[in-house]
Amino acid sequence: MADLISVIVPVYNTAGYIAECIDSVLQQTYSCFELILIDDGSQDDSVKVCREMCERDDRLRLLSQEHKGVSAARNLGMKEARGGYLFFLDSDDAIHPRLLEALLGLMQKTGAEIGMEGYAISSSEEISEYFAHPDEVYDETRDCLFAKNEDLVKAFFSGSLRAEIYAIGGKMIRGPAARSLQFDEKMAHSEDTKFFYQLLKMGSAAAVLSKDWYYYRMHERSAIKKSSVKVFQDIYRCEKYICQEEAAQGRNDYAIGQERRLIDRILLWYRQSRKERNQEKCRYLRELAAAEGKCELFTRLSFFHRFKFWLAFQFYPLYLLIHVYWMKRKDRMEKERGQHG
Repeated sequence: MADLISVIVPVYNTAGYIAECIDSVLQQTYSCFELILIDDGSQDDSVKVCREMCERDDRLRLLSQEHKGVSAARNLGMKEARGGYLFFLDSDDAIHPRLLEALLGLMQKTGAEIGMEGYAISSSEEISEYFAHPDEVYDETRDCLFAKNEDLVKAFFSGSLRAEIYAIGGKMIRGPAARSLQFDEKMAHSEDTKFFYQLLKMGSAAAVLSKDWYYYRMHERSAIKKSSVKVFQDIYRCEKYICQEEAAQGRNDYAIGQERRLIDRILLWYRQSRKERNQEKCRYLRELAAAEGKCELFTRLSFFHRFKFWLAFQFYPLYLLIHVYWMKRKDRMEKERGQHG
């Protein structure tokens, strides 16, 4: 009997995209799946579209909850999933027709707990074009990388792995590994990064398909474009959790590197917020910076990084002049390396 894959799709106000998302699953070359749609209190026609699609195929199930957020929706989907493998898909995205078959085969061959692939960041028009050419194939010996847990952890902290490693969309996870965790329902952003990191802490390895077969749709409502104090709080909570966990496990290089990236992120937020003249965000970031400056991991950063951080929140005009200078210098050096490379 073929292994059942549970495809979990949280749905919230994506009536314009959900039909194409569902169709991309129904077109899979691997047919032994169930598609679990979790309506998270949508206020548009998403539920209507989902119900109509469910009538077409008995492998589709629609669950509903009041609006609790994407984490709660995914947790409900995992609770109701019957499959031995769980695949996560966002309701405004789509996947290549061969993706489920490819990931399942690679995971079974390698024994990996996680299967994943590259992202194609696309417009709606580009996604439609992908589906016009569905016959692209892959070579298991050439287009697959097996990443041991140690290598996967390195890639997580360095960003060296080609596949989009931080998001949960497009990840296939063995049921026992996935069900041993839950998405943090207090977080509306970066909850998937925290979930994926927790999988790595458990020792998970991954089979990586070197094909951009997950179609991430860019549009005006894409979460990547949103910026608010709540977004800052969630991302900070996730990044700080990872810092502290790495420090607790004695992996000080990763902990300090993560702390360095965290303060660089705070500086980026602060520059953007100053440019926007957003007093609420600036006030929050100043409070965050004051607290961060007292953390033990922060004191272990280089003098340069600590000074840069202090300067930004004490003498911003001077910090900005130095930052612009260093950015221009960095660009010039990269161009020179390119010319001599």
